[in-house]
Amino acid sequence: MKQKYYYGAVLGYPILYSLSPNLYNDYFKKNDINFFYNAIEINKNSIVEFIKDVEKYGYRFFNITQPLKEEILNISSISDDVVKKTENGNLIIYLENINQWRVFNTDYFGFSESYGEIFSTIVLPKVALVGTGSVAKTVFSYLKDNFINNIDVFSVTGRPIPDFFRDKTTFKIYESSEEIKNSISFNEKKEKNSDFYDILIFASSHLHETFFNFDDFKFAKMISLNYQSEFLDVECKKRNIPFFSGKNMLIKQFEKNIEILKEFNIF
Repeated sequence: MKQKYYYGAVLGYPILYSLSPNLYNDYFKKNDINFFYNAIEINKNSIVEFIKDVEKYGYRFFNITQPLKEEILNISSISDDVVKKTENGNLIIYLENINQWRVFNTDYFGFSESYGEIFSTIVLPKVALVGTGSVAKTVFSYLKDNFINNIDVFSVTGRPIPDFFRDKTTFKIYESSEEIKNSISFNEKKEKNSDFYDILIFASSHLHETFFNFDDFKFAKMISLNYQSEFLDVECKKRNIPFFSGKNMLIKQFEKNIEILKEFNIF
């Protein structure tokens, strides 16, 4: 007998702030689809074991957020070209006919659809990319694919900047002073960055006022891919700087995810 309901979920930690359950459940209800979508907090040490046999309980797809976007590649070797290029994914679907999971990166599409026009209006834009995690890797790949090469990369986590950026760069990467190894803490670094950026992209999930000081940067526009970045919007408005929210990207991702789920007959 066919199962009455199937399931999807967003996986990550922390996850309670996610807007995805409302988006998906509203869509399923509106279109009379027997799916229910929830949010599951899980860390990267547990993800592989969690996914094992989870399809037996009716799960057919997962959206992936931090800190699992790179770990999810251990689930399956079946992926699209964007996953291979960016080295991370944010959607996995269960292919019942071959009993395997397939990984996709729709962050790339979401970023392109949401913000691509901004870059097209600037000749040879200079970009500050704040963050070195999975989303930053996707953004970096998009910029390079579109011949935007004048990029400075900043870390806010205290971790070394990954080789992903080093191996592909002919531009500046900002690392540590000797006091704060392999990182930049914007309020502690001794010399302020005097460069002017056409666009600053905040692509880090580690958002707190102490991590970002507007006085350390000069820029014309800001894109924040962190959904909890209201204070950045407020600060931009004080300075009459155009601000573009990550919620735009979320909607475009959602639309692309639905397209993929339909294409592979998930519902």
